[in-house]
Amino acid sequence: KIKAELVKIPSVTQHLNGWTVIQQTLRNAWFYAKMSIREVPCLTIVIAGVCLLISSLIESNETFGVKSIPNTGNVLGSLGNFTPFLYAIALTYAGELIWKERVVKFNLINDAMPVPDFVGILSKFIAMIIIYCGIFAVLILVGITVQAIQGYFDFQLPIYFEHFYFGQLVSMVFYTILFFFIQIMVNDKFVGIAISILFLILQGVMSYLGVEHSMLSFASGDLGNFSDMNLYGHFVKTFSWLSIYWLGFTMIIFAVATTLSVRGTEELLKTRWLMSRHRFTKQIATFSILALMIFIFSGAYVYYNTNILEKYQNSKDGQKDQALYEKTLKAKYEFMNQPKIVESDIKVELYPTKRSMSADGFYYLKNKSAQTIKEVYIMFNRPVNVKELAFSGGAKIKQQWKDWGVTIYTLNKPMLPQDSIKLSFKISVDSKSFLSGMAGTSLVYNGTFFNNSAYFPSIGYEEGGELSSEDDRKKQGLKPKERMMEQSDKRGLSQNLFGDDGDWIRFQMTIGTEPDQTAIAPGYLQKTYLKGNRKYFSYKMDRPMVNFYAVVSARYEVMRDKWKDVNLEIYYNKGHDKNLGRMMDGLKKSLEYYSKSFSPFQFRQMRIMEFPKYASFAQSFANTVPFSEGIGFVLDVKEKDPNIPFYVTAHETAHQWWGHQVTEANVKGGSMLSESMSEYSALMVMKHNSKPEVMQKFMKINLDQYLAGRSLETKKEMPLSQVEGQQYIHYNKGSLCMYALQDYIGEDRINSALSQYIKDWQYPGPDHSKGRYPTSTDLIGYLKTATPDSLKYLIKDLFETITLYENKVEKAEYIQNKDKTFEVTLTLNSEKFRADSSGNQVPIKLNEWIDVGVYGKDAKGEDKLIYLKKHHFTKKDNVLKIKVKEEPIKAGIDPINILIDRHSSDNVKILSKKEVV
Repeated sequence: KIKAELVKIPSVTQHLNGWTVIQQTLRNAWFYAKMSIREVPCLTIVIAGVCLLISSLIESNETFGVKSIPNTGNVLGSLGNFTPFLYAIALTYAGELIWKERVVKFNLINDAMPVPDFVGILSKFIAMIIIYCGIFAVLILVGITVQAIQGYFDFQLPIYFEHFYFGQLVSMVFYTILFFFIQIMVNDKFVGIAISILFLILQGVMSYLGVEHSMLSFASGDLGNFSDMNLYGHFVKTFSWLSIYWLGFTMIIFAVATTLSVRGTEELLKTRWLMSRHRFTKQIATFSILALMIFIFSGAYVYYNTNILEKYQNSKDGQKDQALYEKTLKAKYEFMNQPKIVESDIKVELYPTKRSMSADGFYYLKNKSAQTIKEVYIMFNRPVNVKELAFSGGAKIKQQWKDWGVTIYTLNKPMLPQDSIKLSFKISVDSKSFLSGMAGTSLVYNGTFFNNSAYFPSIGYEEGGELSSEDDRKKQGLKPKERMMEQSDKRGLSQNLFGDDGDWIRFQMTIGTEPDQTAIAPGYLQKTYLKGNRKYFSYKMDRPMVNFYAVVSARYEVMRDKWKDVNLEIYYNKGHDKNLGRMMDGLKKSLEYYSKSFSPFQFRQMRIMEFPKYASFAQSFANTVPFSEGIGFVLDVKEKDPNIPFYVTAHETAHQWWGHQVTEANVKGGSMLSESMSEYSALMVMKHNSKPEVMQKFMKINLDQYLAGRSLETKKEMPLSQVEGQQYIHYNKGSLCMYALQDYIGEDRINSALSQYIKDWQYPGPDHSKGRYPTSTDLIGYLKTATPDSLKYLIKDLFETITLYENKVEKAEYIQNKDKTFEVTLTLNSEKFRADSSGNQVPIKLNEWIDVGVYGKDAKGEDKLIYLKKHHFTKKDNVLKIKVKEEPIKAGIDPINILIDRHSSDNVKILSKKEVV
C-alpha cells in the first residue's frame, strides 16, 4: 500500500514593478547587441568600412600632392567616410531585430511574456545604441592608431568623444528610430529596408526639390567642420537645438511604433490601429505628451531663429530674389555716376564670445568725375543694423530696399566735380540666429575674419548680387550675361578688381576685442591699450592703399623675424608651428626676389595671420595676409613634396606687387594680371629653392587641375588673356603658360618686362595719364617686346588662344656602348591642336622646340634628370638618338610638363635595355 505524503509547493512571488522592467529591458538589450555584433552581416559591414577608412586615412587630406598632418580634425574628416556604413547597419538591423523572434518562430511565446509593450522595441533600440558605441570605440582606436603610426601623438580624445558620442550618436539615434518605425508600419522586413533606402536617397535630393529648411530635413543638426582654432565653436548650439527638435519628433514616432507594434497574431495595420487604444497606456501617454511638448517648444525656438530673427529663403526663393534685385535696380542704377571712397577711418568693436560686432566710422567721398552728383547709392552686402548713416551737408532718403540693403540718398548739396563729403555711419551685427548668413564663419569665438565688403557700406550698384548661372537666369526670365566686361568697356577700365567704390584710399582703424585676443588690420600698429575688460589695437597706413582691407581677431602665438628693415610676423594658433620656418623662409625669399626682379617692396612690415579652416585659401591685403589653417599650417611636407606652405606664402606675398602696386582693370583678362603673375612669381621663387623633380611634380598637378577644370566648364573656356575669373585658367593655366614662357625666353627677359610694366602702371589707376587701369593686352605687349621674333608664336599659343599638345613616347630603348656611355633611342609622337571656347579642337601645323629628357638615379635611388634639351619637331612621328654618360632609367618628351598636354601620363616611359649583338 502506497503511503501518500503532502508536499509543500514553494510559492513564487512575481515582482512586476519598475525595477523589473528596467532589468528586462537592459538584459534584453545586451542580449540583442551581443547577438547582432557577432553576426556575419554586421561584422562584414564593419570590417569593410574600417578597411576603407584605413586606406582613406593614409591617402586623404592632400593639398597639391602634400598630405596634411594627421591631427584630430583631419582624421575626423576622414572617419566621416564611415557614415554610409553606419546607415547600412541601422537599416539592416532595424529589420533584423524587429523580425528576430518571428524569423525563428519564437514570437508567440515571447509575446505572451508578462512584459509591457515597449520593452521589446526599447531593448532593441538600446541594443543598436550599444552597437554604435562599440563601433565608435573601434573608429576612435583606428584614428589614434593611424595618428601614432604617422608620428602624431596629440590625440585630443575629448574631441573624438564629442564627435562620435555626441554628434554622430545623436544622428544615428534618430535614424534608428525612424527605421524601426518604418519596419513596424509596413510589417515586411525587406519592404521596410527598401523604403528606408529610398528615404535616404530622397533625403539626399531634398535640396534639389526645394526642401532645404532644417525643420523639414530629417536629423538636420550638424556640428560643422572641426577647427583646431575654433573647435566646434558656435555650431554646437545650433546642433543642440535642432537635435532637441528632432528628438521630440522621433520620440513621437517611437510612441506610435510602440503602440502599433506587432504582438501576438494580429499583423494587419488596420487591426493594430483598432487595438492601439487599449495599448495606449498611461506611461505611453505621458511619454507622448512630453515628446509633443519638446517637439513644439523646440520647434518654435528653431523657427524663431531661422524665420523670425532673419528672413529665410531656400535656393529657389533666393534665385527669384536675385532676379528681382537685378530687374529692379540694374537698368536704373548700374551706370549711375557715384563718388569714390578716398579715406576710411573706422572703430570696430568685436565681441567674439557673443559673435557680434559694432562699428563707428566714416568715409570721405570724392567726386572724381566731370559731372555733378546729386544722389548716392549705399549698399550693405550682409544684414546689419544701421544705427546711423549721415552725410556732411545732409541728405534725404529717396528710396530704400531693406531686403537688399540698398538705400538711395538725395544730397542736400550736390557734389560738384572734385568735391568731397564725409559719410558717417554706426552699425552693429548680431549673430543670434541659426543662420546669420556668412557670419556663421566670419564672426567666431576664436578666429574672426572678414573684409570691408562684408559689413561696411559700399557705394554703387553691386553686380555680384546678380544670378550668374545661365540656367538660373533663363528660369528667371533674364538674358544671358557675360561673366566680365570687355576690355573696351570704359566703365570696366575705370574700375579695379577690388570694386567700383574706391581706388587708393587713406586708411586707419581701431579694433577692440577680448583681452586674450590679438586684433589685426592693415597698416602699422600705432598703439595698444586696455580699457575696462577690452583690449584695443590702433592701426594706420602711412601711404594710400587699395580699398580692400580685413579685420582679424584670435588668440595667437607669434613668430617674428626681419628681412632687411622689414618686420615679419606670423600669428598662429598654439601648436601649429610645424611649418612656420617654411612660411618665414617664403616671406624672406619672395621679398628678396620680387624686390630685386620687379620693384622695391612698398611696406615696412609683412604679416600672416591664421584663421579657421572654414575656408581653404589665403588672401593678400596691404602688408597683411589672413591664411587658412588648412592649407599651410597643418601640412606634412616631405623632402619629395612641393613645399606648399612656402609656395602659398610666396604667392600671397607676390600680390603685394600684383594687386597692391599694380591693380588691373575690372575687365576680361584682369585676373591674369594679378593671379597669373602671382603664380609666376611664386613659381620662380620655388624653382630657385627646389629640385627639378619637385617642380615637375608640381607642374604636373597644375596641368591635371587645368585639364580637369576645362572638362567641367559650364559656360565657355576663354584664352588666358580673356579669362573671366575662372580659377582653373588664371591659376593653373596661368602657372603653366608663364612657366613655359620663362623656360623658352628666359627668366631675366620676363622679369625685365614685368619691372617696366610695374614702373609704367603702378599706383595711380584712373589718375594715370591714360585715365584707366591696365589690361592683359597691356601686359602682353610688354611680354611680346621681350620675346625674340623666332618665339613670338608662343605669345599667341600661351595667352591669346587655347592651344593643346599631344606628346607621347611610343618606344624607349637603350644600349650600353663599349666606352661605358649609353645611347637612348626614343620613338616619339607629337601633335598640336587649337580649341575654341566650346572645346572643339582642330589640329594645326607643328613647328615647336620641345624638351626631351632622360632620367637616371641619384645616390638615394631617386629620379634624376641626366639629360634635358629642346629638340625641333615639325612632324608627328619622330625617332631620336641621345647619348648620356650615366645609365638611364626612363625618358620622354616634355618630361617637366612645360606644355599643356592632353594626356601627359604617356610623356615618359621606362627604358628597356637592348643588348648589343
